[in-house]
Amino acid sequence: MTPNEILKIDAKRNHKDMSAKDLIDIINREIGLGAHVVREGETLMIFKSTEKDRAEFHCFNADSAANLVKNVMALFVLLRKLGYTYAETPYDNPRVSELIQQTVSAEQVSIKPTSDGRYLAEVTL
Repeated sequence: MTPNEILKIDAKRNHKDMSAKDLIDIINREIGLGAHVVREGETLMIFKSTEKDRAEFHCFNADSAANLVKNVMALFVLLRKLGYTYAETPYDNPRVSELIQQTVSAEQVSIKPTSDGRYLAEVTL
């Protein structure tokens, strides 16, 4: 599957008001701000430093939920190797909380609602 195909599937599943082109534009903007893109399975993940030891990440997924969990775990291993202590991701869908909680132990994750109606998960790597 090509990255564009992954983004088309992710847009259809998770971003009803966006196209794959919109997601590409977002990713390119983030790359321009210092983000990196990695791929694991059928998941594209972008991450960038928000503080010295903290990374913000976002996933674009065309894989199964079980594989998404594995793919994010691989990202966490990479982030640890790069010297990060924390990883965080903002998201809209409350079902993502369940996936995050499957990825790491309860002591490693903090999920909080934000003032704009979204959620923020912070994971201790």
